[in-house]
Amino acid sequence: MKVSVLDDFIEGYINVFEENALIEITTQIDRVELISFDQTFNNISFKADIVCLFSNPLNDKFKSAKVNVAIRGSTTVELNDKFAFVLKITLD
Repeated sequence: MKVSVLDDFIEGYINVFEENALIEITTQIDRVELISFDQTFNNISFKADIVCLFSNPLNDKFKSAKVNVAIRGSTTVELNDKFAFVLKITLD
């Protein structure tokens, strides 16, 4: 994502980095706190913490930002067109 676009969401990025610099955002599930299977609706309810890491275009050894997000929702298991199982997540 370009710094100019990211600055609309996180104020101050354009003051530090060049307007056309690219910021890579990496997201991962950090911790799953609650999992329960609902046989009626055939889905899995969950509560989890997600970590979003923002790259630093000036020095790739450091991150420019880290955001922790708590989510809650349900997921269903599906088979995609490549015959691989995928989880479709619906947030509450």
